[in-house]
Amino acid sequence: MDREQFIQASATTRVYEKNLISNDQLKRLIDLDSVSEVLQALSDTIYSEYIQKLKRPEDYEEILKKELQRVFKTMDEITPDHYVVRFLEQKYIYHNLKVLVKEIIQDKDYSDMYIDIGDVDYKKIKDMIKDENKKSDDRYYKNVKKAIDLYNEKKDPQVIDLSLDKDYYKTLLDLAYSMDYQFFIDYTKTRIDFINIKSLLRAKSQKKTPEFVDNIVIDGGNIDKNEFRKYVNQELDADSSLFKSSDIYYYVRSAIEAKDIYKTMSQYEKVVDNYLMDLIIETKSLTYGAETIFSYIVGKETEIKNLRIILVSKLNDLPREFIEERLRKSYV
Repeated sequence: MDREQFIQASATTRVYEKNLISNDQLKRLIDLDSVSEVLQALSDTIYSEYIQKLKRPEDYEEILKKELQRVFKTMDEITPDHYVVRFLEQKYIYHNLKVLVKEIIQDKDYSDMYIDIGDVDYKKIKDMIKDENKKSDDRYYKNVKKAIDLYNEKKDPQVIDLSLDKDYYKTLLDLAYSMDYQFFIDYTKTRIDFINIKSLLRAKSQKKTPEFVDNIVIDGGNIDKNEFRKYVNQELDADSSLFKSSDIYYYVRSAIEAKDIYKTMSQYEKVVDNYLMDLIIETKSLTYGAETIFSYIVGKETEIKNLRIILVSKLNDLPREFIEERLRKSYV
């Protein structure tokens, strides 16, 4: 992938960044009393068009969904190398594949759970799965088929998510290497480290075996996959050698310092998001490149996540402290 081809797209993206909601704006939204007041304040932002068409304030999820779809569509149109957008679409595609598998296994309609991002024909995949005479080399078909076969063998719903999560990160790594862009390779390997440490923490809390950890750890990260089994029956503290020499040491340590496993897991999700935000904030110094496209989309995803936290909290009359504790860093 040639950095030079992103000159025009990067310039356009920098203009789009001016419409992102800032930390100061988020703080003002927290001070408001209701969902209606938050939506009213957002009427002066890029969300205005959607808010005008909203029938009830409680249906705010519609505006968040439509804005996310718009951003992916817009960025796909201006980006010369579509691999960047394809890379970021995978999260939603694999979410949809999990929904698809559950639809097939339970013979139910979960169409309202799909996220309309990415160009995948889920009906076609479902039809091929149901017709045993039809086969395909399509990656997504094979991943769905594998997850269903594992479920039929184990009769354990957890194997569905485990199988598709592994396939998701394998897809990301394949895309990253095909782009031949070190930023995406490093990002993916680091995300695998994060998810593996999270899986280890959960396994330890459930008193699982080293063999269990071998099965759930994802290959391809910076930390050797085989290292994780050593810590199943050993203490994993904030200065553990498992991750002390890695780039994510600072982030993991801040979460693991909490002794309560539930608090640790809650904080862990936030520190992973904060790592990603720190990563993309560093790209602001770049004049152009694929990082600019990546960072804007991730910045928008974080914005939507923060707005969802605020709106859900207002709907449930939760205190300001609760909201502030859960908000992620903003890109602007």
